[in-house]
Amino acid sequence: MSKHTLGKESKLDREVQQLLDFASAGSLEHLYHLEYNWPTDLNYARKALEITLSHLDISKFDPATAPSRTSSQELPHKLYAMKASLGILNTAMDYVAGMGRPQVQEMFEVFQPYTSKVIACLDFCACYSSVVMVDRLPAGVSAKEYGNNAGASMTKKLLDVFLKLYEQAEDHNSLTDIVRYVLKSWLRGASGTTPPEETTRTPQEYDLAPAPLFAALSTCIDHLSTRTILHEKLNSFNARAHWNLVKSFEYCCIEWVTVHRPKDVTEALRLDCRYFTTLVSASQELSLVPGFSRALVKFGFTAFALELGLELRQCLSVRTCRGSVATEIASLLFPPRRNEVFEIVGTVPDLLDGGLLDVIIDDLLLLGKTMEDPFYTWYEGNPLIQLVGMSHHPYILDALYSAIEGLPEAVVETIEGNPVALEHWDRFKAATSIHREVHELVLNSDQQTGVCDCLSECEGKGKVSNGGSTSKKCSWCHTVVYCGLDCQRTDWDAFHKSECSGNRYYRINLQNQGGWLSHSSQKSYLGVLGNLFPRIMGAFAPPNHRTSGDFLGRRIYAVDFLEFPAKIRARTGQELLQLRPGGALAFNDARSREIIRESEEDESIHLVVCVWQLGQYYVVALGRFSFHEIENPPLPGSSRPNVTMAYRMINGYVKVVEAVPGILGERCYWE
Repeated sequence: MSKHTLGKESKLDREVQQLLDFASAGSLEHLYHLEYNWPTDLNYARKALEITLSHLDISKFDPATAPSRTSSQELPHKLYAMKASLGILNTAMDYVAGMGRPQVQEMFEVFQPYTSKVIACLDFCACYSSVVMVDRLPAGVSAKEYGNNAGASMTKKLLDVFLKLYEQAEDHNSLTDIVRYVLKSWLRGASGTTPPEETTRTPQEYDLAPAPLFAALSTCIDHLSTRTILHEKLNSFNARAHWNLVKSFEYCCIEWVTVHRPKDVTEALRLDCRYFTTLVSASQELSLVPGFSRALVKFGFTAFALELGLELRQCLSVRTCRGSVATEIASLLFPPRRNEVFEIVGTVPDLLDGGLLDVIIDDLLLLGKTMEDPFYTWYEGNPLIQLVGMSHHPYILDALYSAIEGLPEAVVETIEGNPVALEHWDRFKAATSIHREVHELVLNSDQQTGVCDCLSECEGKGKVSNGGSTSKKCSWCHTVVYCGLDCQRTDWDAFHKSECSGNRYYRINLQNQGGWLSHSSQKSYLGVLGNLFPRIMGAFAPPNHRTSGDFLGRRIYAVDFLEFPAKIRARTGQELLQLRPGGALAFNDARSREIIRESEEDESIHLVVCVWQLGQYYVVALGRFSFHEIENPPLPGSSRPNVTMAYRMINGYVKVVEAVPGILGERCYWE
């Protein structure tokens, strides 16, 4: 290497060193120069980063301690040095993003000890943005929000370049500081003073604010370590804070749609709705936090988000399927991410009322759908099967069939003309029809069937009255009803005396979770048993006419609605006692065990058991039927016995079983 070259490099080194020395001393001129002339040599870059970080100390601006540390004349200078250093830090992070892994590690070693100070500085600038950041405003961003947006952009850059290194260092405290700031900046800036429907922002201005806030929040959600911390922070929120977070998502969704709403079909087909769909996805990811999930339900956020999605029905999803944005939004919202009964019952009827079924059909009718998996883009699988699994609940069933009956004739004809769509639609309708038939009978009948939970024979059980039911609930637990005082006294001595207090506690807990079934709802479940019994007898013939197979001589029938389509199996009483939906014994109480015992001992009794799932709960119904055959003359030309059936339901029992945590799944465990 020539002396000329060595001299040139030596001069450059001296200039860089001089720049760093003056910047370290707090020279604003040299700090501003460093922002646009970042050293490319790693050693100088490390030193420049350390100098930059040394100026980001908000303790110098603490009113309680500032006079003892520095003179009042020095405060403005240190404030400007801090602002200049924030600009340098932005440049530094861009530089680090282009470095190799070993070099990034070295820069991280410099940065890591300053993490909490950097976050505190960003928070300071966000809180006092209208004063501190006023000279750095880009067009279209207010002084009040610029500091908050700049801080969010910085934290995203920090996570992009240093997140894996924080994880490797197991620096939970620093990551917690960053996530806390991201969440704070989101809540501080996601909602504006202007109603979102009246925003005057352009799409370009929206990218400056509030898009950076969501970019930082989305980054935290995308990574397990930061997402876990985010969930921890949300778990510590009170109800008001959760409500404010829901409102922030509502504001941003409305504002985005208002700013980007397409004027015509051509514009709709070109519109990239990635930001909006990711915004909805983030709200659902955070809904795994129970308190926030409940706030979303109470607010009606899912139906609101679907309504906005339907406004963008002509826009194309960025997913490979290129379906509509409305379909992508629906697939994010249904089924609820937190698969619990409060969320299911609280959101699914509203989604159905809001057009969920229309969106599902739109997707089913897209070109290129296969018979095997037409809904592969839905995150939780086939939405029609999901609806079948929920349709036993009366609220969901009402909304579902209201949506079905409201379908335009043209849509029905289109389904019938599409072989793939028709196959899936027919299976869906057939699987929900039995619940619909029974529910309509219960709702529309002028005659009320007497209900009595006493297991003994009584006059009121099954008795039909035109004047309405005279059944009375237990005044303490409200979980059992009787047709009269005699039955109440009998059942009290036999069962209810020992179960009443526990039933009351369990009923209150179920009501709080949204899983309690009223007695009118229980009638629907018992009605399904009554509807199924003659079908089972017709399909498998009475026991003495069965010549082979699993049902030979059996009188206990288990109908598993956890499978699609539902499966009917023959069982013994002992097998029934081992039924474990969700890992919990279904029949571990004296009342249900007595029903099973009597059914096994009395050969004239047949027992039908049905199991359904709803979130973390399983609904189990038992129905006892008395049955006898009437022999009729053989039909002409037939060698089969001509037997008609006479039967009635003696009594029934419906209970709700909570799954064992960690074993929740769509299957029954038979041992």
